[in-house]
Amino acid sequence: MTLSVAIMAGVAAVAGLLAVFIMTRSGATEQGRYAKRIVGTMLAAFAVILGSFAYALWTWSEAT
Repeated sequence: MTLSVAIMAGVAAVAGLLAVFIMTRSGATEQGRYAKRIVGTMLAAFAVILGSFAYALWTWSEAT
């Protein structure tokens, strides 16, 4: 595993944990709940996409 793959996987893991943390908190107002849903969804999407890129890069680097 190269350093770049480890960094990408680490950032994806942190983004996923932040998404879970944000989505489990309740908002005081309806606008706050809406904002938390938007931010949590964007962080989850970022984690999935970056994690899949890290996995693909890892499998390509291990194949050679």
